[in-house]
Amino acid sequence: MNVKPWKLFQLQKSKVAKDLSTTLFYPAVLGYFVYAIFHTLTISGNINKLFEAFSKNSILSSVNALLILGTLIFYCCDFLGANYVKTYSWWNLVCDISLMVLLILTFNSLGVNTDINLNKMDLDLFCFVFSLFMLVYLIRYGARRYFDRLDEQQKKDYGRRAIFEGVMFGVFLILGLCKFYSKHQQIFYLLFPIGGMSFSIIYYIKIIKKMTKD
Repeated sequence: MNVKPWKLFQLQKSKVAKDLSTTLFYPAVLGYFVYAIFHTLTISGNINKLFEAFSKNSILSSVNALLILGTLIFYCCDFLGANYVKTYSWWNLVCDISLMVLLILTFNSLGVNTDINLNKMDLDLFCFVFSLFMLVYLIRYGARRYFDRLDEQQKKDYGRRAIFEGVMFGVFLILGLCKFYSKHQQIFYLLFPIGGMSFSIIYYIKIIKKMTKD
């Protein structure tokens, strides 16, 4: 089968972009997460602080611990999405680098890289940074919906994803900008970020499962 030279060049560029993302940048971010957790846990007294946090307020500490776990799961979902996508352009690489930077900022907003104090995490900052994370996904899916050559079903799929990202972006942005958690410390309100993140993770897992079947 004869393939035009410019097509081969385009495929090669796509492969280079994908390889950079999945074999260089994502492993580097994973290394940062592992190092940050290991370094923080090995600081003298931090293990005791961890147990003290759970003994003082087990529900709040559990919610915050789940947010840390959710951030790591998001990393895995984003990596799998980059790995399974069929057409990977330099635009995808720019989006993925942006997502990785925001994942690191989300991770750092939870204070894991400096100290373990599960009762004093900045949830306002977390919500704001996470809203930017959703914004990148919104831009990516919206751009693919309007600028890529897709069939009608694919357009509908990306349209639904963009709507979902827009809703999640709005919710987390409002929570972050309004300094919601500086004013409300009730457990009921603290369930909003963990609920939103859990719902997003389930949604992305569904997308990845579909990508593996296509």
